[in-house]
Amino acid sequence: MSFPTAVSRAVTSLAILKVNWDIRRKDYIDNFVPFALDIIGTYEAGTQVVIPEVQTAMQNQCGIRVPQAALNLILSRIAKEGLLRKEYGLYIRQPGSYESKQLKNIESSKLLVSSIISELISYCKDTFQITWTTSEAEEALLNFLEVHDTDILISSSEGSIFPAIGKSPKNSRFLVSSYVHESMQKGGPSAEALETVVKGHMLACAIVFPNPNSIMRKFERTNFYLDTKFLLRLIGLQDIGMQPACQELVDMIYQKQGNLRVFSHTVNEIHEILEAIANRSALTDTDEGYGEVWDYLISHGYTPSTALLINAKLSKTLSDKNIQSDSVPGGYDKFGVDEVKLQKLLDEELSLLRPEGRRKDLESITAIYRLREGKYYHEFEKCPAFFVTTSKGVILAASKFFNTNMSDKIPLCLTDAFLTNLLWLKGPDQAKDLPRQRLMCSCITWLNPNESLWYKYIADIKKLRQDSTITDDDYYLLRYSLHAREELMEHTLGDDAEFKSSSIPDILNAVKEHIREEERTKAQVLVSEAENKAAVLSSSLEIVSAELQKKQRHDIVRLLKKASISRGIARGISISLRILLALPMVCGIVTSILGLVSIIRINTALIVIIAVASIIGDGLYAYDWLKGTIVSNIARRVEVKTHRVILRFLKHIFG
Repeated sequence: MSFPTAVSRAVTSLAILKVNWDIRRKDYIDNFVPFALDIIGTYEAGTQVVIPEVQTAMQNQCGIRVPQAALNLILSRIAKEGLLRKEYGLYIRQPGSYESKQLKNIESSKLLVSSIISELISYCKDTFQITWTTSEAEEALLNFLEVHDTDILISSSEGSIFPAIGKSPKNSRFLVSSYVHESMQKGGPSAEALETVVKGHMLACAIVFPNPNSIMRKFERTNFYLDTKFLLRLIGLQDIGMQPACQELVDMIYQKQGNLRVFSHTVNEIHEILEAIANRSALTDTDEGYGEVWDYLISHGYTPSTALLINAKLSKTLSDKNIQSDSVPGGYDKFGVDEVKLQKLLDEELSLLRPEGRRKDLESITAIYRLREGKYYHEFEKCPAFFVTTSKGVILAASKFFNTNMSDKIPLCLTDAFLTNLLWLKGPDQAKDLPRQRLMCSCITWLNPNESLWYKYIADIKKLRQDSTITDDDYYLLRYSLHAREELMEHTLGDDAEFKSSSIPDILNAVKEHIREEERTKAQVLVSEAENKAAVLSSSLEIVSAELQKKQRHDIVRLLKKASISRGIARGISISLRILLALPMVCGIVTSILGLVSIIRINTALIVIIAVASIIGDGLYAYDWLKGTIVSNIARRVEVKTHRVILRFLKHIFG
């Protein structure tokens, strides 16, 4: 296995670790066995395999420095497979050839890392007009992957497992974060490749734990006390992009049988922040607010009543997330520490933090020490308490004061990033999206101004406002608009040394242009929506009109059918009436003829002639009578009325 540089070897090895895990999935020691096998395979039979030599060879070939204690476990695993023999604590190479099983994985991982580096170089050149060499891009990527506070925690007396980067390219964290953020949003092969490397980085951290084989164990009634900033992120009052990762961490702690806790003074600090904001008449003034929460609430359009409501529901919000509030323990006489010295270290590491905030951190750290009763532990799972913080400065100060490192003492304080890594290692398949969330959180951190840059910027825009160089509205935009932060980072690339007051007008103009563009976009969306609604309405009207016409035609046909039926019935009744009225007349005529025959008693021929003439005459008279005003009028009136009655009846019955 050969790579151009130590950094290139390290990044590629991270990808290989992820592939090894996907294939073998035994434990975290087994994940490193293939690397050691490739080195031991070069030894001749009967040769003694010395752990420091293997450590150096692995570092040279793979770019990862595995602690000697972990290497001893790896070699023991290989001895069980037969390639080594252990005698009196020494490892001897056994006879037999060895062929690397990683060649395919090595080549595919090289291609994967190469594609990431090529895309990163192109992105920086196209987006920021910054040209990086391959080595610079590799160093920048590894620098981004290494969370400094995590390195502090996992570093042992032997140093970090990753190669020293030295001075990484200028503004590398911002540039890589920008590339990663865009790639992850787009998805596709680039996002998958980055996730592979990130998972490999998280897997690599397992090897520096005091006992890597114990990582899968659950906690034994361990209490995790969360700091103020983490809780503000968790409840959605700060760095909203961080909320999903914070919620995921809280859920994982709970699932791994850890206890979620918060000190009462931390809860009181959040109450004080929210009360200070709620007591304002409005959040639209341009006076100095209460820190990051104030800025966040204004930039997202909240009101003082929102802060009041959140404050009132804070206890229930924490309870719903299974977080319990505890008072700080006693025991100062038995487990007290030099608080003056610790406070000095915190002041040095957290110089930009408010004094009352640093005091709260001191109370939390010393409370954890008392909860542990002054004892030091060698396994995370057996520690009774940890302080979980987002601050690297707190970790540095506590580590210096208590002289803790991963090689012999489990620290009192953990960063949320480190704890996330640890919990993910306890169940990678139970939190498959966590590496992606961690990646996005890193991006959010480095795509926003750091405290030093932000304070410089705020001081300058305040001065410009006091000098009436900018208006109150301009100051509001520059301080509270999310676009202002983005433009500030674009101008400085996250480097506070690059910030100049002369860039503020350019930032302001860019922010205003963003707002105008948003308004234009909103207007276009509204016009488009109106046009779509009009088109839908027009189409609906056409459909309704067609349905109405169809219904009208149907109703007319039905009406005609009903009218035809009723008219036929009425006509039949009319004819029947006429016949009934004519029947008495016919009977009278016949009777008259018969009477005449009996009286006159003349011959048959004469009788016939007289009868026919009489019938014809009476028939003509009867016809005239029936067609005249008497019978005809009566029949017609009956027919019309009958038709109307029957038509109404049919409409009522059949609709």
